[in-house]
Formats: sequence, structure tokens, C-alpha cells
Amino acid sequence: MHITRPITTALLLLTLIAYPFSALPNSSVDFDAILQQIPSEEGNRFRQIIVGVMRNNPTFITDDAHTEFWSILDRWASLDPRATKDSNKAFEQYMRAYFGGGVRPYGRVFWEDALWAVTNGQTFKSRKREEFEKDLYKKGEITKFQIEENERKIERIARGQPILVNGEDIILDKELILELLGTLEETAKRVERLFTR
Repeated sequence: MHITRPITTALLLLTLIAYPFSALPNSSVDFDAILQQIPSEEGNRFRQIIVGVMRNNPTFITDDAHTEFWSILDRWASLDPRATKDSNKAFEQYMRAYFGGGVRPYGRVFWEDALWAVTNGQTFKSRKREEFEKDLYKKGEITKFQIEENERKIERIARGQPILVNGEDIILDKELILELLGTLEETAKRVERLFTR
């Protein structure tokens, strides 16, 4: 199925980083145990708020949604019996990177590489993206699994093959990737506001 609209920019941005919580093998950070304890309905609601904010949906650009978002995040941080103020702050930073990475500089270089790949019909990894991944991996903000998954996505984009997004197979063409690149900055600002208390 080839869809450019109505598939949302937000869902495509989340394909970079928002894997199911159980799909975080070999993480270089210590928060996986917390993520494993999160009820799926709560995880889904958390994602729903993020996607709503990314899409600039007025329902989620409210004080109530912001408060709910932070109450969920605080509850998750408290699942760690060794939690301290510092570890809770680190968990917040981890979640910001985990869910916001697709709209930050790494997201931009990923989609720039995807644009090159779809334009030229072959896989591509820029030096800039490689350096970002090394740095993010060292900081524990991306896993090897995610890096490998993103490589597979670039390969599929280059071949004109679909990527599974929110239960639908989406073929990312040049027009859609250009649209994604054009919306990154405003989307990033909204996500950053969401992750600011």
C-alpha cells in the first residue's frame, strides 16, 4: 500500500525510536528493568500523548495532558526501588532521548540519508549519521538494536519497500520524506515543551 497522506509525520518520526518497551535488548543504560514493568495500556497512553503533541493535536496541547504525561513518567521512575532524585532525572533524560530522538538532530540526518537513498535507489549512511550513532550509543541514548533497525529501514526505503508504521505498510517516497524534513523543527519544539516540567 502506498500512502503519503493521511499517514502522520508523527508516526513516521516515532518509527525511528519508539519500539515496544520489551524490544530494547543490549541497552547501554540501566532503565530496561523499569520499562519491562510498565503496563501496556499505560505505555500506549504515553505514546498517544507524544504522538498527539507531535501532530499538534489541540487535545494534547493542554495543561491537563502535560500533567498526565508527567504523572505517568514520575510513576514509572518510582518503579525502581533504588530510585533517587538523580536517578529519576537520568530516567527522564533517557525517556526524552528514547521518544524525542526522531525529531532531534539524529532524526534529521536519518531522514536526509533516507532522502538520498530513495532518490538514488541504494542504501546510504552518511558520516554524520554514523558519528551521531556512535555518540548516542556511548551516552546510552540509542541501542545497537535501534541502529541496526534504522539500517534495515534505510535499505527498505532505498528499494521502495514498505515500512510497518502503526500496523500499516507505508512506502516512503521522496515527497513524503521532504514533508517530514520540513516539519521536524516545529515538531521538535513541541516535544521539548512536553518534556519540560
